[in-house]
Amino acid sequence: MEVLRGVVGRIDWGYFAAAALNGYAVRPCADGSWTLRGTVVTVDAFKIRQRPLVFVAPHQDGEWRWPVTAFDLAEGSGPRECQGTLGPQLPEMITTRGRVGEKSRWVFDSSRRRP
Repeated sequence: MEVLRGVVGRIDWGYFAAAALNGYAVRPCADGSWTLRGTVVTVDAFKIRQRPLVFVAPHQDGEWRWPVTAFDLAEGSGPRECQGTLGPQLPEMITTRGRVGEKSRWVFDSSRRRP
């Protein structure tokens, strides 16, 4: 099975960051869901309990996104392990790079190959 590994990821609640991950792995399951394992380095106790949450895996040209259907965070403070279940991948967000002086803009591209 394919595994997507990354160094930096985050869990968002709307436009707010609920948690930051340093080191994660995302694996597809036979039923169409995905599993997430990683290390949470910062977390907002209020925002991480809200719904809907989205796991975001940034890459060079944008980011891959999955809805979080279940999330478990180890007790304690400081960096700690987490695991979760993710729904089907959402449309990819691509950053288009314009000319010097132009602002970058986000576009959705559902035709790009996903991990």
